[in-house]
Amino acid sequence: MAVMHESVRGPGEAVPAWLSENDYFKMGAAVAVGELYSAGDLGDRAQSRDRVRRFLASFGIRSMDDLAALGMCGPYVRDFDGLLP
Repeated sequence: MAVMHESVRGPGEAVPAWLSENDYFKMGAAVAVGELYSAGDLGDRAQSRDRVRRFLASFGIRSMDDLAALGMCGPYVRDFDGLLP
């Protein structure tokens, strides 16, 4: 089932996108691992990079563009700066 989601890209700039329940699941997984990674809760960031990349890739998230396609923005995306191309 697809639901309408408006992701905010900037002040007053909403971009509508159709997201499936699977997309919301992927977004939740990415947010959770991003928070753990940025807080250092997965161990040393340099040592956990490959594991985090493989985990995200298992959900089809291989780039910052993939995160944007899910409607992720703001601090949730910044967790992946320097990790994803």
